[in-house]
Amino acid sequence: QRALFKTWVANAKNRERLDTTFDGAVLKFIRIKKEISLEEASKLTKLSSSYLSKLENGLKPVTLEMRNR
Repeated sequence: QRALFKTWVANAKNRERLDTTFDGAVLKFIRIKKEISLEEASKLTKLSSSYLSKLENGLKPVTLEMRNR
């Protein structure tokens, strides 16, 4: 998992998408570390699994409210 996280962080250095990519990478790292599937996280956060996937991949920005969920 460490190598995967390093890859996500390296991708976050792309200055145009720094905030969305880094935040999404952290969310995905935590979810995987806690062994929570995307579907389980979706139920816990009350966000669709599709939307969570977009957050994790840096396609959507992560708001403070979403981060707190």
